[in-house]
Amino acid sequence: MSTRMVKHSFKDGNSCSREYKKGIKNISMHWHDCYEIDIVLAGSGETICNGKTFPIKRGLISLLAPTDFHEYRTEESLELVNIKFDEAEIDYELLSTFLSRKASIIYADDKRLEAIENVCGLIGTVETRRYAHKYNEKMIESLILLFLDCSSQEKHLELESELIQRAVMYINAHFGENPKMTTVAELCH
Repeated sequence: MSTRMVKHSFKDGNSCSREYKKGIKNISMHWHDCYEIDIVLAGSGETICNGKTFPIKRGLISLLAPTDFHEYRTEESLELVNIKFDEAEIDYELLSTFLSRKASIIYADDKRLEAIENVCGLIGTVETRRYAHKYNEKMIESLILLFLDCSSQEKHLELESELIQRAVMYINAHFGENPKMTTVAELCH
């Protein structure tokens, strides 16, 4: 089995995208050159993320950094919302909290899933170029806050210093480019 990197280019100068997908069948092991969120609205099967297997069901949310390898093995075809964005879209503190999670998979109950679906529906709806970037940034940050609320019972990895957090964020964001440690060290000083 081979893995592949999925490259994504954002349209119209945006640094995020949202797409509703239906009829999704098996997706082989891959990773992305950006951050990705998948929100399962319907379907079943299993997803494998970084070697761990999770059941696919309504409410499954995959929060994926560029370093996360994942695949879908479906029993029933999936309906999902797929969101991709780069690190410039998220507040530093939120991104660091996002990256410190133990698991890349969470499950939302129906009430939270409804709120998440409503926010997803707002991404990309502002057409005025002057405001679209900031608007989309705030919508993605709102989604991440909702996800963190869903997983508030989970333990988070504690990264001791801001310098280490900055280094980990850079490595996660530039994983596919094979970053040099000297570059990471320069960024942190």
